[in-house]
Amino acid sequence: MKANDERACITREVRKELGMEFKKVAVEETKFLTRCAPDRFAAAVGQLTDDQREVVSEMGLDNLIKLNCGRLKRKLCCWLVQRTDVARCVIEFSGRELQLSANSFAYIMGVSDGGMRLQLEGDRSDVASYLDKYNATSSGINVKTLADILQNSREANDEFKVTFMLFTLCTILCPPIGVHIITSIFGCNGITLHVFK
Repeated sequence: MKANDERACITREVRKELGMEFKKVAVEETKFLTRCAPDRFAAAVGQLTDDQREVVSEMGLDNLIKLNCGRLKRKLCCWLVQRTDVARCVIEFSGRELQLSANSFAYIMGVSDGGMRLQLEGDRSDVASYLDKYNATSSGINVKTLADILQNSREANDEFKVTFMLFTLCTILCPPIGVHIITSIFGCNGITLHVFK
């Protein structure tokens, strides 16, 4: 709507129309699996120190740490997924189409599209120390382990940045199918993560 008309705004009437459209449609009781956990993310963010929040802001995730939407409404998610045309990158509802793009994702999530590369210098032994710290197994790194480490962390160093970024990826930005994040994200010769800026 904003792309078509800069003055457009989501009024009470538009929200009501969307709500009524959602209620009219019988959402099938499809098993909708997602590990996206904004409530878990918000709980972890609530434990951050001021220094850690400042570091997260410097990483370009300052708007994301303000996210406070609680649990996902799975029926609503299912309804949106059923109306998404992936090939055309649009969501169709009420006879209208909403174009999806990296820019719309960035606008909604409060993060920039693209960014600054964060390269932590190190060799395989550095990677191995992170994998040891995260108790990685052949399945990967457990999301709960990352949450526990964040909860007990008071430093705002590189180790915190890596832990926070992994936790953000696996709870909000790119959640895995299961409860583990794969260790191949660390790469072979060093730790390479991208932060949004």
